[in-house]
Amino acid sequence: MLDEDARFLEGSGVEEKVDPLARGEPAVGVELLDPLLAAAQQGFLLAPPQLLDGVLGSQVRGLLPVSKPGESARILSEAAPMYNAPDPRRTVPSRRRPMPKAKSQAARERRIDRLNWMEFAEAVPRHVNTLLLPVGTLEAHGITSLGTDNEIPARLSEAIAERLNAAVAPTIPYGVTAHLGALAGGTHVAAPAFTDYVTAVIRALAHQGFQNIIVMNGHGGNTEALREATRRVHEEIGVYVAVFNWWTEMKPFVEESLGVPGGHAGADETAAMLTIAPEQVFPDLWDPSLAFEHRDSLTAFPAPGSLLYYGGKRSDPVLDERKAARFWERVVEHVGEILEDLVARWNREGMPATQRRRATEDRARRGGNGKGAEAANSKAARGKK
Repeated sequence: MLDEDARFLEGSGVEEKVDPLARGEPAVGVELLDPLLAAAQQGFLLAPPQLLDGVLGSQVRGLLPVSKPGESARILSEAAPMYNAPDPRRTVPSRRRPMPKAKSQAARERRIDRLNWMEFAEAVPRHVNTLLLPVGTLEAHGITSLGTDNEIPARLSEAIAERLNAAVAPTIPYGVTAHLGALAGGTHVAAPAFTDYVTAVIRALAHQGFQNIIVMNGHGGNTEALREATRRVHEEIGVYVAVFNWWTEMKPFVEESLGVPGGHAGADETAAMLTIAPEQVFPDLWDPSLAFEHRDSLTAFPAPGSLLYYGGKRSDPVLDERKAARFWERVVEHVGEILEDLVARWNREGMPATQRRRATEDRARRGGNGKGAEAANSKAARGKK
């Protein structure tokens, strides 16, 4: 802090405090004590620029500590909500910190494409070793947008990332869309090419340090190719991988929540979009003739309907915002619970591969090559024989 800034603080009734979130490092917290200054702050009048220049670092939006201590401070600030920058009139950003592991801490930016490469290097895998990879396609969806199968897994990943202490990758937006790819706006990637591409993406993300990767699938046509891709990568490099279909997991709850069963572009997907992206729902376009019953006896390319229902029970859109919001809340809670348990089981000490990974990480952190420990373990093993 500049000398002239210190004099400004001393003469203006401003008290300097240590920021407890800085973990003992000399970040600065500033509290306005003088009533006039406090009133000015409440009226959105900021401190002189030279004071702010001497105290503040870059805006908090990420998950990592800055490289130089004391680069940022806050003036009567509160934690910013996830993905939203704080109002510059009322708050001064606080120090960047790693992604929190405790649910009670403030949410941080977890989308890796929004981070600087140096932030990423500091976080993965030291603070975060789990990645959510949304995958979808572009495809006709009744009265919702072509990108419905991309929007839902992406937003669901963002909603549960904090709970899992996971990062979120950019969505793979094109998939295997054989049945509806011929309708306007659809895209179809042949399954072998799609499988190879997804395999390469997961392999690259694993090489960047992610040890647990969950593919958050939004499109049923991708499922078999994704299963093959994840199997390949796991067998090749040992990374822990899973494919998750949210609509399959939620199938027992749809009719209970919305009054009708789910379907392609049906009540479940429409309710999700009505909550997370209402601007991508077009009620005026609804026509009951858009719906077509899928039959196991019939395979048609393209399917003669952009809304598909199953088992003889229609899945017409339910355009009730309250019901939709309650359904989506249930999706987030239930899926979060399922995947939190998966990650916890992957990471627990009882899994041999995890123990080997952690032993390697421990050696790397100590800066040694671990040969002494390996030799001792080898000797102990020979003694047991």
